[in-house]
Amino acid sequence: MTAPVVISDCYTVEPSGLGVPPYLSACVRQAYAALRRARPGVEVEYVMIDDVRW
Repeated sequence: MTAPVVISDCYTVEPSGLGVPPYLSACVRQAYAALRRARPGVEVEYVMIDDVRW
């Protein structure tokens, strides 16, 4: 069993990521795609910086 991978999405100031459903930044979507290619069976968790702060 492999450990899950966590992607933490912090606030960015990149207009290309604004308003594009599902409202995730382009960097996070690219990181997720790279993880799925590199480790197809891994569980990927997504958290926003606000979740980490709480």
